[in-house]
Amino acid sequence: MRKRHTAPAQPLDRNALLMREPVRTNDLRPYPAGIAIHFIQLQGQAEPRLRRVRKGRKRTGDIFPLAGPEPTVVQPAELQANPAVVVDLALSRQHRQGHIPGAWFAIRARLAEALDKLPEHGELVLTSEDGTIARYAAAELRTRRPVKVLAGGTAAWKAAGLPLETGMGPVASEPDDVALSARERPAERERYMREYLAWEIDLVNQIARDTDCRFRLTPVADAVVL
Repeated sequence: MRKRHTAPAQPLDRNALLMREPVRTNDLRPYPAGIAIHFIQLQGQAEPRLRRVRKGRKRTGDIFPLAGPEPTVVQPAELQANPAVVVDLALSRQHRQGHIPGAWFAIRARLAEALDKLPEHGELVLTSEDGTIARYAAAELRTRRPVKVLAGGTAAWKAAGLPLETGMGPVASEPDDVALSARERPAERERYMREYLAWEIDLVNQIARDTDCRFRLTPVADAVVL
């Protein structure tokens, strides 16, 4: 009979990711749906710890509790009829591809400081790709200004047939949340391509300078040609 190894049960928190579909991580191991992945920051790398969520347990409320009261939501048609100061918490890559006209880009982790860059007047409405991140951010936000969440996020706005803008538009946070490839850069693509090639060509020298390197570099003169 095969022994079953179990890890001590640990409560899920807001830093866990609940996988709704089978996914693969960088180490190519498939993780099935219903797995909660805790990412532990360790020397710049995220190491996943897994625990299967009990069947029948809700994926909101007790698993991912909000940090404050449930925020008020606004429907896409209502937002279009009553313009507000919209803050988009989507990744900058998604924001560039399409966002609500006039929406400000902001990074959730820097939202509190981003508020100072927003227009002072007007209702504040948070959105994100599907509204989930916006909902959690609105519950966490501590401000006297009324904050609402766009129901269904930008996806619901698009599904309602409402217009989208491309490009960055106004920004309340520096869009440095993702590393863009040279092809994704809006300008100076050739310069970024040259920078990347220079880094790649010098990669062997970087490995040689790394005292924690696990590779042994063999001089070309001593290499054996097969």
